[in-house]
This record gives sequence, structure tokens and C-alpha cells, in this order.
Amino acid sequence: MRVMSHFQLASGLPAPQSAEALAASSATKDWDTLAAEFLALPATYAQARTSVLGAGVPLYVLTATDHDTPPDLEQLWQGWQNEIATLSTNRVHHVVVGAHHTSLVLAAKDAKASVAAILQVVAAVRTGLPLAP
Repeated sequence: MRVMSHFQLASGLPAPQSAEALAASSATKDWDTLAAEFLALPATYAQARTSVLGAGVPLYVLTATDHDTPPDLEQLWQGWQNEIATLSTNRVHHVVVGAHHTSLVLAAKDAKASVAAILQVVAAVRTGLPLAP
């Protein structure tokens, strides 16, 4: 895993943070955690489908579209995202076209959507006002 991590694309982070990200992704426990997360997905999705959030709980679903998967899998993923967005009446579902999960954190343009979503949910919780569409 350490060898594979050294072939990752540049993160765009400053050197110290880039080195930390590389070290973290090179750790065996990071890969073990990722494997456990993916193995738990069916149960996690089943739990989410049966969950009901309290009235008005802010829910912001941010969806990437570039997963490098076949179109039928991408369509399935987008359907799940739409389904998750129905768990609250106080919700926003924002699709970031062309983004992938990593770019929602590391690419300046896509990360702006992540930051805006987080700030909006924090503001909604603090003020009690609904999320802005």
C-alpha cells in the first residue's frame, strides 16, 4: 500500500499537508478502515433507508458525478443520493457536475461547494432557520 500511495496524483495541498496526507493514505490502518467502510455499505444504506430525521433537521446532500464507473452504476449511485435527500424536509441536494469525491476536498473549485454546504448547515443549526435552496 505504501508503494501504491506514492503514485497518487498531487493533492494540491502545501508541502507539509501533502506529506501528511500521503503518510495517512500509506498507513495499513487507513486501507483497513476503507475496506471496512465499503463492506459496511449495504447495512449502512439499509439503515439510512429506514431512518427518519426529526422535523426540520438540516440535511445537505452534496453529490459528485465523476466516479469512473459504468453509466448504470452511476445512475444507481445518483438514485441513492436522491433517496438520501428525502430523509428530511429541511434539505438541499446539490449535484457538482464533473466533481469526484477527492475533488470535493482538494480541488479549489469543487471544495467551495463542500465549504458552502458545511457553512450553510452550521448556520441552519445555530439559527434554526431552514437551509436555503
